[in-house]
Amino acid sequence: MISGGATVHNVSTPWGQADYHKHYIDGIDWYSTPSHGGFRLSNERLKAMHPALQQVFNPYYPNYFEEDCDWAKVAIAYPSLFDGKDYTAALMTIKSCWPGIYKQIMAGEIVSVKEF
Repeated sequence: MISGGATVHNVSTPWGQADYHKHYIDGIDWYSTPSHGGFRLSNERLKAMHPALQQVFNPYYPNYFEEDCDWAKVAIAYPSLFDGKDYTAALMTIKSCWPGIYKQIMAGEIVSVKEF
């Protein structure tokens, strides 16, 4: 992933108060707390993704992609933000967590966002 980031204060996430923030591009940010973290996407970034990649673990927070599995959907949708190692890790995470989505990716049915 892109290096760099900053300590933050007073930012609430589904996992609690964020203590770290990293801005990738407009509409895509990473937040972490002492116990967990993940990506937050703007509505526009979320809508640009393939519908199968938009679904997240916690439907009460549809714009948040947690760090265990959901983050991989962001990497598949926006591969230019990640290096080859992280993209490969994302594919393996998708394969493990959502085998059906992995098959769709491999068949070319799910593609990355072309422009951002």
